[in-house]
Formats: sequence, C-alpha cells, structure tokens
Amino acid sequence: MQLKKYMLLTAALITLLFTGPSPPSQPDIPGQSAQAPEIIPGNAIFQSVSEQGKTEKDIFSIEMVPDETNATQGMNVPPQADLDLSDPTASFVIDYIPEGEADYRGALCLETPEEVKIGFDYAASIWAATIHSTVPITIRACWALSLGWPLGYSSAGVDKDFPGAPLANTYYSHSLANALHGSDLTPAYYDINITYNSQYYYYYGLDATPPENRYDFVTLALHEIGHGLNFAGIALYNAETQQGFLGSDSGYVSIFDTFMVDGDGTPLTSYTSPSSDLGVRLISEDLWFLGPNAMAANGGSPVKMYAPPEWKTGSSYSHLDMDTFDDTINNLMVFAMSKGSANHDTGPVTRGLLKDLGWPDRLIPYPPEIVWASDETFDDKVRISWSTASCATYYEVHRKTTDDPVGTTVLIDDATESAFDDVYATPGDTYYYWVKACNSAGCSEFSASDAGTRGTIPVPEAPTNVNASNGTYPDEVRITWDEPGTATYYIVYRDINDGIYGATLLSDVVLTNEYSDSPAAEFIYFYWVRACNAAGCSGYSDPDPGYITPTKPLPPTGLTASDGTYKDKVAVSWKASDGAKNYMLYRNTTDSTSGAELLVASHTATLFEDTTASPETDYYYWVRACDSGDCSGYSSSDLGYLQRSVPEKPVGVTASDGLYIDRVHLSWGVPDHTDYFRIFRNTTNTTSSAIEMENAYPINSYDDMSAITEAPYYYFIKACNSEGCSSYSTSESGYAGYPNKLFIPLVQR
Repeated sequence: MQLKKYMLLTAALITLLFTGPSPPSQPDIPGQSAQAPEIIPGNAIFQSVSEQGKTEKDIFSIEMVPDETNATQGMNVPPQADLDLSDPTASFVIDYIPEGEADYRGALCLETPEEVKIGFDYAASIWAATIHSTVPITIRACWALSLGWPLGYSSAGVDKDFPGAPLANTYYSHSLANALHGSDLTPAYYDINITYNSQYYYYYGLDATPPENRYDFVTLALHEIGHGLNFAGIALYNAETQQGFLGSDSGYVSIFDTFMVDGDGTPLTSYTSPSSDLGVRLISEDLWFLGPNAMAANGGSPVKMYAPPEWKTGSSYSHLDMDTFDDTINNLMVFAMSKGSANHDTGPVTRGLLKDLGWPDRLIPYPPEIVWASDETFDDKVRISWSTASCATYYEVHRKTTDDPVGTTVLIDDATESAFDDVYATPGDTYYYWVKACNSAGCSEFSASDAGTRGTIPVPEAPTNVNASNGTYPDEVRITWDEPGTATYYIVYRDINDGIYGATLLSDVVLTNEYSDSPAAEFIYFYWVRACNAAGCSGYSDPDPGYITPTKPLPPTGLTASDGTYKDKVAVSWKASDGAKNYMLYRNTTDSTSGAELLVASHTATLFEDTTASPETDYYYWVRACDSGDCSGYSSSDLGYLQRSVPEKPVGVTASDGLYIDRVHLSWGVPDHTDYFRIFRNTTNTTSSAIEMENAYPINSYDDMSAITEAPYYYFIKACNSEGCSSYSTSESGYAGYPNKLFIPLVQR
C-alpha cells in the first residue's frame, strides 16, 4: 500500500528540474512593463481576488523541470495569428494565496507581485480564447518562497461518471468535466492549483522576447495551465520491481490514458496494472498518443510522447517527446524549458490533443433566437434584423421563396451588424429569411424563418423637361431632366436621328438626374431618358437635341424629300445651320453616302428641287453645311421619289397545302414600286366575294392563322403604293393540314 499511496501523490508528476544551485532572490528587471495586455481591454475574464474559501480534492500533482542545455534559446513564438483574445470562449477566476499561508503541498506563499498577476492573466487569456467552457475555470495560485529545483508545479482535481461524461469509469480533470457537464460539479473545490518558484529570474513581458538569462513567465504559466486542463495521465514506473502502474488506487484511468499506445499500437489500458509488461512500455522510448485530432495536427501521424529509458517522475509519460517537438511550434508541452526562449502559442498538436480529450477548440455559435423581416414597411427593400448570438463574430443571411431552408440563396455571408437590407426583393413577392451565426469555428444551424415582403411601388412616369446642352461645352453634352417621384435610376439613349428606333444605349444605371456625354463634334444628337425602379421602367421621354461647341457648321437637321408629290421633281428641304454660308446636296439610290452623287456644290437656300430624278427610282438625299473654311458632316438621309405608277400585280403566289396543322403559309414576288400589299381569301375560286385579310401588309409572306383544318381556301394578292393598287394576282389554293392524316382537297381549276 505504500507504493500505491506514492503513485496517487505523484501520478502525473511533471517536473522542470533545475540542475544547478538555487538562484538568488528575484531582483527587479529594469525596463520591464507590468501593464495589462492591451489586446483584451474591457474584458472581465479574470477575478484576481485573495480567497473564495475553496479547498482541494482528488488532486494529481504536476511539476516541470527547466532545460539546463537551453537548447531552444532564442526561439520566440507569439500566440497563433488567428487567435482573437477579445473574443474569449472560456473564462478563468484566479485566486492568489495570501502571504504567510501555504499551498496544498505545504509551500510557504509570498504576496504575489503585480507583474506576475499580469503575466498569469495574459496566459489564461490565451487559453480562454482557445478552449470553450460555459463554466468559469477556477485556479488557486501561490507565489512560493522557495521550491528548490522546480520552476513550479500544478495540480488538478478529477471527476468521473458525471452526467455528460463521454466514457464511464474514467477520470476527467475538474475543468474538463465541468465543461462537458455544463455546470460546476464541485463548486467547493478549485479546478487547478498552480505554484511558482519565486527564486528564479523571470521575464514578465507579454511580447515573447525574454533575454537569454531569464525564463519567460508567460510560457511557464501557459504550460502549467495546460496540465490543469487534463494534459496529463496517471502512470508510474517502479524501478525496483520494474513494474508499471496505470490509473488510480481504485483502478480507474484518466481520459488521457485511454489514447496512449505502445509502438505496436496496443493501448496501454489493455495491459495488466501493475505488471512488468506495462513497465517495459513506460520506459521504451516508444509511447504514442493516438487521438485523431492530435494526429491530424501532426501530419496524420501518431504523436510521440516522452518515455525515456530511465523513468523521470513528473516528466515521463505526460509530455510531448523532447527530441521530436523541442524546436517546433509545439514545444510548449515538452518536459523542459530553456532560458531566453518563449512560446505563447499553445500549438496545433496540443490543441488537437485537448480536443481529443473532449475540449472543443472553439464554440460554434447557436443561431439567433429572433429573426424579423419587414412586411411591406419599405417600398425599396425588405429589412431583416435579428438578435445577437453569443460568440458570433459575423452572420449569414439566407433567402428563399418557400419556407424550406434547403437550397437557399445567400444574400450576405459576412454581416457584422444585426440587420441587413434586401434591396433585390421583388415588390409584392413574399420571401422567407433565415440567419446563421458564425465565428472562426464555423456557422450555426439555420435560425427560425420569418417571412418578409417588399412594398409595391408604381413604375415611374417618363422624365419631363429633358434638356441637352447646345454648344455650351467644348467636349461634352450635358443632359438634365426632372425626376419622377418613384424613380431610383435612369437609362439614357442617343441617336443622330429624331427617332428612338436603333438609338444607342449610353448608360443603363444613372443614379442622378444629370448625365454627361462626349460625342463627336460634327453632329447634332438627340437624347431620350427612361426612369426606372424595382417595379420597372417608364416609356421614353420626349427627345431633345444637343451638341458640343462646334468648330464648323453642324450638319443640317429636318431634311425631308418629297415622296411622289410631283411628276417632274423631288423637292428637298432642311433647316438652316448656324454659321453656314452655303450647302452641298447629295443623292444616292442606296442609303449610303459612299458613292453618293453631288447634285450641287454651293447652294445658298434651304430648298432644292431635283429635276433630274428618274421615274420609278427611289433616291436618298443628304445635305452638308459649309462656311468659308470647312463643311459639316452629312445630315441624316431621307428617301424621295417622283410620282409613281401603280405597281404590277404580284406573281409567284404560293400557298401551303397541309404542310402546317395550324395555318396556311403564303408567299409571293414583289413588283417594282410596291409599298405594301392587300391580301384576300375565299372558299371559292373567285374574287367577287373574297374577304380582305390585310389591307396594308408590309412584307411578301403571310401566315393565315384563321384557316380551318382541312378546308381549302383561295388566296389573291394586290400590290400597292401611294398611286393605287394593282389588279388581283392569279389565285392560289391552300389548306391547313390535319395531324397524322393525309388530306387531298378537290381543287376546282
């Protein structure tokens, strides 16, 4: 029983031994700041008070030794880059034992200096932003007069078989058991006890840059807290009997022990305790932690633990292997600590190991409890607002037209406020909205949905008082207009002709009632504006002409050519251009200035009579305005011609015979001088009672959609222009077919 008692007292003894003489009393360190870390202002993470009347229970004690070789001297590691100390997911309450009282092992405590408290609080803040617990973690701390060799030691009480315990008959440290259970299982006891040796030279700065002759206090504090969080097992080796022990007097192991395996992958819990087989494994230099999260952080490989051939009480078994991890970012939890070295990063392997034990690395937030979407409150949006969620740093807003979150549209995935305006909702349509709360650990489930509707608004009226500048600016035309009340944006068009058909779209998102255009200098342009909102766009405004400051006469506007008015001439007229002394008139048989014939090189009036036009020929006319130095570009064209003769009757009339089940398709040739056609139909081959289907049809093909299936019809066509219409064309019969039935009509010729 003597051995068993010794095992309980030193079960997870983790000792940082100092192999030289005890150092002198700690002197002041010039230039060192003891101010609280600026990265956690205003966060009441710690309550550093003298006592809360708590005691200790079921403690396994932990110590740790320094590295006399100082192998990692000069290694300076800050906290992990993505750690947000201002967003803690756990909290610590630290009590300091008053001067003159003793810790649980009898060490005499001194008054704790402020710089020690600041460093301790900073180390706890790093852990508070790394793990998650809704239960405050309580620590009883002692600044000891002397401990001899150790830099310090820590201990933790244990619990088993509590509600929420993942494994039965298994010990968990108080802090981990509380986190898993959701409340304090042992409120009368401290979760962790930590004692520091005041006799060593420490660096108390928070920047991880200790001088080469000092130990970094924050690193030491991080290490000791880590053991209190359950980074320790219950194992012992008896060199006299060469037997290994695993677990407590009553035979229960800790959660840490359940992940330990030997080099063959055999769990240590499968060996008899005590036994020599277990003893061989504990000093084999071949012990491994086989947790999936720790392995993932270790490149997929098992994590090697410290198991030297000579058992080192307090160092063996419950540390990462020194040779494997000492010069890496994971060296916080090796058994030795160097002077002039600091590591404020808990390390991915350690974080993975703690997660395997049961600690969540971060808390994924719960969804917001309340989500509200406006119901026709606004005509330009649906406003979604929600209650804030604990631990959330941003939110996602989702939308769908049905109350089912599968396949939602994400409206925003980085909202930092608790409200969002959906300006793309269609007025009058109902949408369902959900919100997810997120942080670096992930996003919550969907919140409950809420339906919202954007108010309906009318389509704006067309803008009025459109005004384009006339030569006011040398390099632009400025267009302004009056704003309709419900417009949110505008569309602006331009063309050289006073007709919207074929106009150029200048901009489809103009947010004010002014637009600047930079057109070519030699033209007068016409401008139109449409007003729009979410409900749609207005019709076109009335046009207004505009141009930049001219350097020569502008092309004439208002060009017209007579259409068959006269038998002996085509009359061409236009509006005078400012600064023009004379005009040049052109003519072509196609609507192109290329190859156009110059009719007159210098004409001073704004009316010209083309007496050389040929009958039955269409002409296009252009005018250029000239001064003494230069001439404008061409005006817009206009078609003109002499009085025409009536067209000949159309030939080549065809009508489909059952080719289509819903129509009869007609086509025919186009006689010269034809402007439009008249189309007739009869059920007999005669024009006397024929019905006129169209009286001003513009093209030479037509679909008779009113034809009755299988009924034969006779069709007649007339060609027309301003002088009259031709006689009827020769008739052509046709009929609409019947599906899947061949029909041959009787046709009377």
